[in-house]
Amino acid sequence: MKVSIGNDILIVITDQNEDNRQGGVYNFYMDLEPLLEKNHKYHSLNNDRMLFKNKIFTSAVHFFRMAVTLTKNDYHCLVLNCSLNFNAILRDSVFTIIAKLFNTKVVIFWHGWDFNHEKYLKFPYSPLTRFLLKSNAAIVLYSKITTSLRNLGYKKPIYQMTTLVHKSAFKYKITSNDEDGYFNLIFFSRVEKYKGIYELIEAYEVLKLKYQKFKLTIVGDGSELIQIKALVKERNIEDVFLPGYVVGEEKFRLLSRASAFILPSYTEGFPVAVIEAMAIGLPVIVTPVGGINDFFDEELMGSFISVKDVDSIVEKTEELYLNSTKRKNISAFNFEYAKDNFMDEVVFEKLKSIMNCVGSD
Repeated sequence: MKVSIGNDILIVITDQNEDNRQGGVYNFYMDLEPLLEKNHKYHSLNNDRMLFKNKIFTSAVHFFRMAVTLTKNDYHCLVLNCSLNFNAILRDSVFTIIAKLFNTKVVIFWHGWDFNHEKYLKFPYSPLTRFLLKSNAAIVLYSKITTSLRNLGYKKPIYQMTTLVHKSAFKYKITSNDEDGYFNLIFFSRVEKYKGIYELIEAYEVLKLKYQKFKLTIVGDGSELIQIKALVKERNIEDVFLPGYVVGEEKFRLLSRASAFILPSYTEGFPVAVIEAMAIGLPVIVTPVGGINDFFDEELMGSFISVKDVDSIVEKTEELYLNSTKRKNISAFNFEYAKDNFMDEVVFEKLKSIMNCVGSD
């Protein structure tokens, strides 16, 4: 008998990250919440609620709570949302063991995958972590993770999904360039070196010298934000705006006022900011990293740029700036593509289908 997602499903999430802000996994499920059947349940791993912050004590409490939860309820399936770092996979390996003791199926949803940390699923770590490779199914965000799991010996079904965009974003579709005639290039992510922020600033300086009607909006915070503000001031770079950390409706309002989106990252998983920009109808300029490679069509969606390459950023941005017809065509395509593939209702149906498949095994 097939089951619907939410029917005897226990979903493990972390309410907040270390900055006391909602993380990607939490936001993913909260966006899906209105669509989920009401008899699912969340199992929170928020360490801030712990009286003592000792790691061993905290882990013991998490394991005890999981065992009690599974004892009191007859859950069909446990969904673990895992990232490939040692603490997370060790914790989720123990959760997998506990679930198996209660004859509960386990699905591992790999939201983060650091290829340098694959060693933690191999000997000598594997006696502690190999149980994750014994789950009933895995969900991944892009195909390269599937290849890695198979190479690690994972035999069970692997399903590929994407992150999502809340349907409210689509009402902010752009209709024209900036009101004052400027070409507004927007960066929307954490302000970190590996996001290519310094290459972006250098490329913008070049573009600004050539084209006065250029501006750059950097949205987000991070460890490099103070340095970037100082750099902009020191070099007297004009028309750079840094509104900081923005969420909700304001995020989409800022995107809708832009002309193109850029993310020159050195590495990525499946960046939500990219598909949110597409949902607004923005042309996208990105590096060919992570899950972007699985769907991005350079001719239809924007441009690929080389990693750590200032000249590449200048060239591809300039091409879009000078070709308004191309921007208009890309805008229409990206809006429709995002609606058909990344809207919360579409992603929910994919997740529901996966859980039905697991339930019918």
